[in-house]
Amino acid sequence: MVTVTLGRVMNTLLTARPKKLHDSISRLSPDDKMASLGSLDESLWFLYKYLRDAAEREDILDEVLVPMIERSLKSKESKHGGQAMIILNWLFKDELLFQILATNLANIIVRKDDRYITLGWCTLVRALLEYDTITDQHLVTGISEKYDALLKILCSCIPHLSYIVNKGSTTQDGFELPSRLSLSAADCFLSLTEALTKRPRVSSDRQKSSNFKASVTSAPCEKKEKLAHKTSEISNMEMEFLLWDHLQELISLVQRLLA
Repeated sequence: MVTVTLGRVMNTLLTARPKKLHDSISRLSPDDKMASLGSLDESLWFLYKYLRDAAEREDILDEVLVPMIERSLKSKESKHGGQAMIILNWLFKDELLFQILATNLANIIVRKDDRYITLGWCTLVRALLEYDTITDQHLVTGISEKYDALLKILCSCIPHLSYIVNKGSTTQDGFELPSRLSLSAADCFLSLTEALTKRPRVSSDRQKSSNFKASVTSAPCEKKEKLAHKTSEISNMEMEFLLWDHLQELISLVQRLLA
């Protein structure tokens, strides 16, 4: 019964108009009474409570993520605030839900031996990684807040993406022709690499802004700013090391792209 209800809920949310979905999320409140909610609001609350319970039980979330993945191949707006992106952005604001969703998202590409799901996964993950290209920045609050943590989790998928790129080609008349899946995996790999290399630059911009603010604040505030800067520098180093850990896969990808 729960599976059937969850399927209907996911269909309701993923087929809703992006603006209506965002508006419904914006007006949600813990004080709301279920009896007075519309179908969209009720679906959001059902999904939220289902995920909270699933997080406590450490359940696999295929019934939530697979519909999002499949929708990413059908939605023309998946890169610009489509339904799946709006839902994930909202759910990522909850630390517990972020951890279980991001971990399940990273694991599903390895567990599911399905070309269609893998293709949709690459599309959805690229949309998450390229969140800063979305015009309406207020739509990406949750994704932005958890971006570095998301990168660390998704980095575990690099070896599998590299495997797909290397094994996803066919030979025809002596020429190696990449499949649509291998091209999508390569694009996802490159987006992940770009995201890892861009983070220090973004943090540097924030640091310059913080330095300007510190120049007009008191000494105690200045000490706090310096501590924040040091923490930021450590975080940047961690992100750079993540890329170094997968240097061999990156070299292999570049060699195939240049071949």
